[in-house]
Amino acid sequence: MLIDNLSIALPNLRHLRDSGLRISIDDFGTGYSSFARMVDLPIGEIKIDRSFIARMAQSSEGEEVVRAMIAMGRAMGKRIVAEGVESELQCRKLLELGCDGGRGICSRGR
Repeated sequence: MLIDNLSIALPNLRHLRDSGLRISIDDFGTGYSSFARMVDLPIGEIKIDRSFIARMAQSSEGEEVVRAMIAMGRAMGKRIVAEGVESELQCRKLLELGCDGGRGICSRGR
């Protein structure tokens, strides 16, 4: 709905942000939650989709994708949260990569 009415939604989102609310992009990296949205929308936080977190343990490429998402979000001044963190090892690795916290076993965040 937001994407379909971006010209109406953007001023309202900016007003919410300027009022002190932090706006998040959920399931970042999938569907409509693309890198372009980080530029288009006045967001303060991205939530990396759980599918990317799961791939971290499967290959070095999976980890590099998450590292790149975190680095890009950081460079743009966004808070970064990982979804679907299922192990302490994932939690430690995500924190090491610069993630602010996660949903799941890492929910205590930083």
